[in-house]
Amino acid sequence: MLSRMRFAAALTTAIGLMAGSAWAEGLKAAADVKIAVVVHGSSSDAYWSVVKRGVDDAARDTGAQVQYIAPQVFGSVEQARLIEAAVATKSDGIVVSIPDRDALSTAIKGAIDAGITVINIDPGEGAGADLGVPLYV
Repeated sequence: MLSRMRFAAALTTAIGLMAGSAWAEGLKAAADVKIAVVVHGSSSDAYWSVVKRGVDDAARDTGAQVQYIAPQVFGSVEQARLIEAAVATKSDGIVVSIPDRDALSTAIKGAIDAGITVINIDPGEGAGADLGVPLYV
């Protein structure tokens, strides 16, 4: 459980950095920063409920608009669609889990090409590094 708590704290820090970066650059007030957390796990799952708590804590601590988004049923095609929707809503940052690099690569690269900061969580650092994702939590 301690490692899960550390993960939630690290996620809070990463989202705080993302929100703070947009705020510090004078792009937006902290309350206007929009961050989407698009993962493959439901918040009802024991593991993902800790992640969701970290997302909620980060939203409270930063004042940013942070939304936890997950498919109803696990599916990489649906997760890719959700990433694309976050891009379409002009999120300032997107946090993603990458359970299937090949299925999500186009959506993730689309976010990066749109100038959106992307952070990788969960499956390992290598899953996003070759896609251009600069940070892993």
